[in-house]
Amino acid sequence: MALTRLLTSEDLYQMGDAAERFELIAGVLRETEPMGGRHGEIQFELHGPLYLYLRDRRIGRVYTEGTHFLILRDPDVVLMPDIAFVRTDRLPPDGARDGIMPLAPDLVIEVLSPSNRMTEMSEKISLYQRAGVPLIWLVHPRTRSVTVYATGRAPRILHESDTLDGEDILPGFSLPVADLFQ
Repeated sequence: MALTRLLTSEDLYQMGDAAERFELIAGVLRETEPMGGRHGEIQFELHGPLYLYLRDRRIGRVYTEGTHFLILRDPDVVLMPDIAFVRTDRLPPDGARDGIMPLAPDLVIEVLSPSNRMTEMSEKISLYQRAGVPLIWLVHPRTRSVTVYATGRAPRILHESDTLDGEDILPGFSLPVADLFQ
């Protein structure tokens, strides 16, 4: 019987460019699916307002879909949210940001793609919550809605007539849900 070992974030990092399409779930590699055009459009509709909001406030950094975050250890969980935000006071020193980010973000945004299975996305949401991510937005392009997961509250579904709120993570940030689906 062959024994296999669980991989670590260090193993993933050593893969170099080959790691770009992989996440690590409890020490096991999982290949991510490439995103489609609609997915990219929705990401842009979120990135733009987040950039404008943060440009003058300098309260943190926004990261794109290719950024790996080590959110849990032993076994390691390394995920690549579609968009992530980390507050300035939690950012590692510059040199520690060259590889996999060694922390869970303050805000995670995931956009469902047609290839995503809801069971897979539910697992990721659960991992983010276990790692202490206080605010998660799950964007559903088909239903033109966003499910908001906030620490200590039941998930709530926002529709096109509603507005996303940055809560205490992005104070004063708001974005009409309808703007995501233009």
